[in-house]
Amino acid sequence: LSIPVTAGAVAVKGVKLVKDGIPDGMASAMLVGIVAAAVSGWLAVSGLLRLIRTKSFDGFVAYRVVAGLAIIAIAASSWR
Repeated sequence: LSIPVTAGAVAVKGVKLVKDGIPDGMASAMLVGIVAAAVSGWLAVSGLLRLIRTKSFDGFVAYRVVAGLAIIAIAASSWR
């Protein structure tokens, strides 16, 4: 669901960058930032996919059940 939002942000910033140009001395910093973001994003996604393939969701399910029960208990009580 975030792909259209991300694509829209890239389009808006890209148009502004083309219109205004890259500020002096910022081209190398922008390139390093783009590469760092791409590498860290790829590592995060590949790591999470590996985790999903090799581990069980039992701990996550237990956490969500406990959190859900706590939210219901808080909502049902007068504690705010």
